[in-house]
Amino acid sequence: MTDRASRDRLSLLRAAQALVQVRDLETLLARIMDEVTRVLEADRSTLFLLDAERNELVSKIAQRAEVDEIRVPVGRGLAGHVAKTGTAVAVEDAYEDPRFTPETDRATGYRTKTVACAPILTADGRTIGVLEVMNRREGVFDADDVRLLAAFASFGGVAIENARLFEDNGRKAGEIGALNRQLKEALEKQTKKLAIVEQELSTSRQELGVKYQVRNIVGSAQPVRDLLRMIDKVAATEAPVLIQGESGTGKELVARALHFGSRRAAARFVTENCAAVADSLLEAELFGHKKGAFTGADRDRQGMFEIASGGTLFLDEVGDMSLDMQKKILRALQEGEIRPIGARDVRKVDVRIVAATNRDLEAMVKEKTFREDLFYRLNVIRLVIPPLRDRREDVPLLVDHFLTQVAEESGRPRKNVSDEAMKLLVRYSWPGNVRELQNEIRRAVVLGEALIVPDCLSPKVHEGTRSLREVLPAAGTTLKAAKKDLERRMILDAIQRAGGKVTAAARELGLHRPQLSALLKKYGIDRTAPE
Repeated sequence: MTDRASRDRLSLLRAAQALVQVRDLETLLARIMDEVTRVLEADRSTLFLLDAERNELVSKIAQRAEVDEIRVPVGRGLAGHVAKTGTAVAVEDAYEDPRFTPETDRATGYRTKTVACAPILTADGRTIGVLEVMNRREGVFDADDVRLLAAFASFGGVAIENARLFEDNGRKAGEIGALNRQLKEALEKQTKKLAIVEQELSTSRQELGVKYQVRNIVGSAQPVRDLLRMIDKVAATEAPVLIQGESGTGKELVARALHFGSRRAAARFVTENCAAVADSLLEAELFGHKKGAFTGADRDRQGMFEIASGGTLFLDEVGDMSLDMQKKILRALQEGEIRPIGARDVRKVDVRIVAATNRDLEAMVKEKTFREDLFYRLNVIRLVIPPLRDRREDVPLLVDHFLTQVAEESGRPRKNVSDEAMKLLVRYSWPGNVRELQNEIRRAVVLGEALIVPDCLSPKVHEGTRSLREVLPAAGTTLKAAKKDLERRMILDAIQRAGGKVTAAARELGLHRPQLSALLKKYGIDRTAPE
């Protein structure tokens, strides 16, 4: 966890102390939601208050423009469970939790993934509502998030009670004084907890930095050693870096190693997959927007450039951006400033850009599908990650690493791989690279006993490691026909590994793109994905 993330989270507790100065209840509720959503990096959030007469939770502030009001019986759903038990919870996968009820998702069309809920408590411990945050921007809500959400909900409960007293002119001044004394006591307790949280966050930062140090990149093959030497040289600089490699080779791991090896390691590392977001939404994701800028923009929102200011912004699959989006990215890099959608003023940002792609950007520049000026802006330093098939001697090291990783995650004894199974793993070409190997080991651990044998491996691994005799054509096949068959199969395999991208497949086969296009037409091979 970075220093900036630490400061943001600690500022959440400090900001809560100012909530008691807000006398208007609606303003107070809106402020609570703004702070919680911003600091916990949630996509949506809801503040429920308890309707004691009907024993229901009623949404007072909800970032769900599709519905006016949400009512949840106490005891039903995650929010109802928290209201009933008075205990904060976090759920990594909502649809896997039996307490979750999907009615609101079906009504709104929104897909809830990860959730954290905390009870809103008064100073004397009564539950008067629930704070709920959904779909963290990165990862899932963890124990630190739950602790901070619960602490803020406790502050919010006292502040809400205080605001209600000020709205009720019939209350005695003595009650207000007593409540303020209770608030002071609560703040003193939370201040002590704040020191503990700060220490825990500092420890988390140190652990995260160690986790992503360059020495934790597994591999001893010469291409990997060359890559690690380059990372060591480049990390301490401010130069933009372009990471090139096939899908699954670990481009984000290299990007994180660059960040945590730099002078920016104490600041934020922020990622954005340019291929995973529609172009119409990518601008808002990267540059942010003002309230009312478009339908659904119900509040100001920071973009990734602003969030990452002082740290590193990792743009994955940068080759999938439209030319218009490339132009806007280029301006941000050249000027060091961004303009949120709907804003009149510009905002200065200080980010180091690390970009990644599995596409041939130089070829795209020639084809006029990628801006030449942006390419040279990103390609100051280029790091190429070799595919796993080009460093097969690293497969045993990676297998050992993943076996240890699975054992630590599950808390169960570490399993081993038999010599026969290891030979199959080394011989397989791994078109999905390290990610595919990791998934294969996880599958084998589930299926195998203490020793993982060949029967535990998936059919594709067996099929992809057949002997030469098994793949030779049948007796009587002419040499000319065999050569054609081999050529067709190699082209088909390369196209499949490249996800239908002709340029990438041509590069793998050592051909020019027009040559491969002609062969695709000759053999009637239909590529399955657009360039």
